[in-house]
Amino acid sequence: MKLAFIISEYNPFHCGHEYMIRQIRKKLGDVTVIAIMSTSFVQRGEPALFPAEVRARAALECGADLVVSLPVPYSMSGSSFFARAGVRIAAAFSGYEKYLIFGSESGDINALEKIAVNMADTDFIRAVDERPKDEPYAESVVRIYGEMFDECDRELLSQPNNILALEYLRAIKDEGADLRPFTVKRVGSGYNDSSCEGEFLSATALRKLFLEGERELFYSKVPAAAAELYRAAAENGDYSLGWHGLSEGAITFLRLSGEDAFSGCAEMSGGLDRRIVSTSHTTGNVEELFDLVATKRFTNARIRRALLSALLSVSESDIAAHPQYIMVLSANGNGTDALRSVDTDRLSVITKPSSVDVRHRAGKLLVASEALYGMSLLKKRGSYDFMKITPYIKR
Repeated sequence: MKLAFIISEYNPFHCGHEYMIRQIRKKLGDVTVIAIMSTSFVQRGEPALFPAEVRARAALECGADLVVSLPVPYSMSGSSFFARAGVRIAAAFSGYEKYLIFGSESGDINALEKIAVNMADTDFIRAVDERPKDEPYAESVVRIYGEMFDECDRELLSQPNNILALEYLRAIKDEGADLRPFTVKRVGSGYNDSSCEGEFLSATALRKLFLEGERELFYSKVPAAAAELYRAAAENGDYSLGWHGLSEGAITFLRLSGEDAFSGCAEMSGGLDRRIVSTSHTTGNVEELFDLVATKRFTNARIRRALLSALLSVSESDIAAHPQYIMVLSANGNGTDALRSVDTDRLSVITKPSSVDVRHRAGKLLVASEALYGMSLLKKRGSYDFMKITPYIKR
């Protein structure tokens, strides 16, 4: 058996994701596809559009064999921690030929691997660490790489899927993981493209369609099996209103906190904690707060992640820690067979959310994230309602 891992968000699962899975099977043949999927909060620093159980079943119905969780705090962290946690989860599966699959604008694994090697150079790392304080990290990487290595790679380094691909390659090397990297060239709209034209819409465009009420167009632009699940979730109120649903509570929380209350929280360095808290006293809308706080140095996504870290009390040590468990979200027969290969001395396998030990840090973060996410939904959920949800098993 060959195992192909995709570290994903599926926010929502769309035609580009289905295309990737088809390409994996076309290129690798008989392979079990395992998605390591973000749960309630995603890397953009916002609630996922649909609950994890809806997105996991959509992925299974559209080609995956097993979906397991990439839990908070890793799912809402920057690209390096996001990638590293996913690689660590994939590495816990043993005994098979294993691939880590990722999309990229480049589609050229050799070019990406060359850049990843250069980015591991100690002089390059030192130069990035010593960058001007007002220069964003991503800009520094592109500028310094061009100065030290190949100017022609600047465009490749500026594209979001390529950037994440490089983090996967670095994580595989740093972790010594027995994963073969394999990239699928991205097709259709770009990562942040909001265009609604063509077959392959971005997740950004699809979320925009759904939240702006263009539901039928949304359903027509995703795989049919996924559309059926999304439609049922929408009719039941099982979808997130995003930060809009959390706005009043988040502003109140910030106003009642001291300016130095979040100095230990992830993403809050450089005075961002004081900037966020002080701005909360001048606005009653969290989306406006993000815009007011944003600077060249503090991107909107980082501010959203920082606020989530404050609300959930996520520390830098939390995002640097190893994952503690593999939680099953959906599976078919091939997927359940693959689960038997997990080295449970490295990571425990959880098939029922109620089995999570809420006394330990990972369990506490799971409860906190589900409690907060439940308040973002149109149809609110209780803090522990997630424990009643069992994985979808397709016989």
